[in-house]
Amino acid sequence: GYSTPEECEESLQFNKSTEDWIWVENPQDNVMEFSRGEMHSQSVHTDTTDYPYSTDYRDSTYSGYDTDSEVLSPTVTPPTSLGRGFKGQVRSPILSPEQLKKDISDVTRSKVYDANSDSDVFFSTWKKGRQRTDLEPVLEVIFSYLDDSSLRSAELVCKQWLWCIEDSMLWRKLIKQKVHRETVWKGFGKRRGWMDSLNTFSEEFDHKYFRALYLNTEKDIKNLESNWKTGKHQLTTVSCEAEYREGVYCLQSDEEQIVSGHRDNTVKIWDTKTLACKKMIKGHTGSVLCLQYEGNLLITGSSDSTVRIWNLETGQEINKLMQHSDAVLTLRLQNSTLITGSKDRSIIVWDVHSPNAASLRMKMEGHEKAVNVIDFDDKYIVSGSGDRTIKVWDSNTFNFIRNLAGHSRGVNCLQYRTPLVVSGSTDQTIMLWNVEQGTCLTVFKTYSEMLVRCLQFNDHYIVSGGHDGVIKVWNLKAALHGRPEAELFIHSCKPHNNRISHLSIDHFQIVSCSLDDTICMLDFDEASFEVT
Repeated sequence: GYSTPEECEESLQFNKSTEDWIWVENPQDNVMEFSRGEMHSQSVHTDTTDYPYSTDYRDSTYSGYDTDSEVLSPTVTPPTSLGRGFKGQVRSPILSPEQLKKDISDVTRSKVYDANSDSDVFFSTWKKGRQRTDLEPVLEVIFSYLDDSSLRSAELVCKQWLWCIEDSMLWRKLIKQKVHRETVWKGFGKRRGWMDSLNTFSEEFDHKYFRALYLNTEKDIKNLESNWKTGKHQLTTVSCEAEYREGVYCLQSDEEQIVSGHRDNTVKIWDTKTLACKKMIKGHTGSVLCLQYEGNLLITGSSDSTVRIWNLETGQEINKLMQHSDAVLTLRLQNSTLITGSKDRSIIVWDVHSPNAASLRMKMEGHEKAVNVIDFDDKYIVSGSGDRTIKVWDSNTFNFIRNLAGHSRGVNCLQYRTPLVVSGSTDQTIMLWNVEQGTCLTVFKTYSEMLVRCLQFNDHYIVSGGHDGVIKVWNLKAALHGRPEAELFIHSCKPHNNRISHLSIDHFQIVSCSLDDTICMLDFDEASFEVT
């Protein structure tokens, strides 16, 4: 047998009218024979350090080919299987003259053609010394349903199982599933910079890489959970440097930027890496009290009683909505529906078909004082007011459904995520509600003389901000499981020296703003590397 075309060129009979080598496998002696012959136009690359050996031919009646005429002859008894994904018989198999470089699982691959049907299929060719079995495709399917613990156990059973897991890249597939199903995995992928590796075929990103990546990410998640429970975080403060230190009323953030609304009538956009102000947007004649952006669309509400729509990238004003008669205190945008609440006690539902085409759909009245906060989904609109009530409305008919009554003073903030509503009040309490039943599930007592100004929650925690500049973290899961009051409060910190006007949270951090004219970022992930 020969290991390269050059070594056997003089020994072969070939058709001089063709230019390309065809490599044909002889599984009886596990060496390669080379012939000349007709080739398809596609080509792939090669690494010939190992024989491109595939036992997919293992059980075929196959005596090997001696000449190019035998290779192309339909009378040759062919293999009946060309690997995973190929069905039916092949009368005249032809292998590409080149082969793929070792792929991410350190396996070489060949392109196989059927000269009679023009069909083709990729199939794995194993590293020298590996034995492939008929159960390989079945094992791959079974193993794809295993969790990480079971997959680690399967690797220890035998070499055949280990090779199957390696060559199927099951650790990469498991990470992809996690990224798709769990936002914390996706967040770590962006933070750690490994998202692109999931779709990159390179020797660098092999089985060992993804196995280690999975285990390291699991460790990162455990550290993150521990930091949230203990309050261990890294604090970064952005000084907004307004001329008269007037304060920040609202914000929204993502991995790249923070967009904040200010008492000096401006909107500012900050780079989360450099902490520099990238852009200042002017146009309102009153304080910017609420905002939300989606993509390149920014919507703001102001004490000048207007709602304005902007191009976030250019800072250009696109539209101005004027239906409220007093300050716009809250707004929420979902798809093409915008809902605003005002000091004039009204709620307005807008159709925003495009930034230039926004129209009033419905004006809802029922609160006796200012509408401080609104949240909604396809089923309910939930509004909180200075009149001490939380009202639930039908999102389709806009009819009033019920009150969530329990706070003894005005409702300053709430968040709704079906079926839960969490609300904060001037009465220094946080209440957890079931919106369907209209019942209060738990009362979180702050034991503070300062009112609850803002809050947000996720699957695990409720985070609140008060007029005393203190941020408190509460155990939402414990509350849902009926745990005693003593187990509900987790920890607190005081990043601001004036009242906190707004905050947002994700899996990794809390971002808050205050009338002390600062924006603070409390990062519970970076705390694993450096503590402040």
